[in-house]
Amino acid sequence: MQYLSDSKRWVVRFGVSYRPKVRLICLPHSGAGASSFAGWTASLPDWIEVCAVQLPGHETRYLEPLCTTVPSLIAAMAPALLSFLLDRPTVFFGHSMGALLAFELARWLRREAGVMPMRLYLSAYRAAHLPARHPPAHTLPDDELWSLVQSFNGTSIEVLAHPELRQIFLPILRADFTACETYVYQPDRPLECPIVACGGWQDDSVTPDELDAWRVHTSVDFRLHMFPGGHFYPTISQQLVHQMITHELGAYL
Repeated sequence: MQYLSDSKRWVVRFGVSYRPKVRLICLPHSGAGASSFAGWTASLPDWIEVCAVQLPGHETRYLEPLCTTVPSLIAAMAPALLSFLLDRPTVFFGHSMGALLAFELARWLRREAGVMPMRLYLSAYRAAHLPARHPPAHTLPDDELWSLVQSFNGTSIEVLAHPELRQIFLPILRADFTACETYVYQPDRPLECPIVACGGWQDDSVTPDELDAWRVHTSVDFRLHMFPGGHFYPTISQQLVHQMITHELGAYL
């Protein structure tokens, strides 16, 4: 099977790694773009090449139509990312919405191309087969949706302070919420790659039990790591997260 892709639109590379042993592809949370991982290169060893996915309608792709379903995102994204798994071991780190996309991306790659990431880090999102505990947010009026976003404490001060930026950001957020909240899990056999579930101890949106439930989606190793912080724990616990990734990947290679 041949794939034609424009990987440059989909993947942003951060820093320069001349001889990377492993590639870390990060998938951002709802409303965010690849830049949310821009600072990761500085605190990870140079043998890890840090990349991030840029979704349509986000940041540098703001002129492109937004996607509102997980299947449409995966169908467009997966062929573009396939080449990144062919030249060196590759790991996915998905945060919140990014965790769901990373999981479905791994299943697509196995099904359609016979390849998989070396490891999946699934952060701050309940296991894909579990029902949502919270009512959907994508149908809320703008003011209510914005209040919900503020409660997560993950939106930059610049966006919060400028109504014009809020009007740009809200449609992106609504589209991402729609994709997650209309997602329907389709059963399949467990993945043949390790899964590491991660979360913040103070995250009210996902429980440790919901994270631990990811273990049914791998036929090999599973681990659960909890860190100080809420839904956006990777920001305040970045050093601890990177220590975990470095230690685990160094031992695995």
